[in-house]
Amino acid sequence: CDHCQNDVVGIRFDCVHCPALTFCEKCEQQATLDHSRENQFLQQQQHVFKLIMVPQEEANQV
Repeated sequence: CDHCQNDVVGIRFDCVHCPALTFCEKCEQQATLDHSRENQFLQQQQHVFKLIMVPQEEANQV
């Protein structure tokens, strides 16, 4: 995860505008809340994330 720096296990969110920007589920939810409160972390650029589902067997191998 590019926000918390932890490995992403299971669901991840990739920004459609910034190919190198990936958030874990927890950070994506927090970023959405922070953005709605006009947090400076996301004020600089509007990010749109797409949900990437990882099959359970792949998530278990990480």
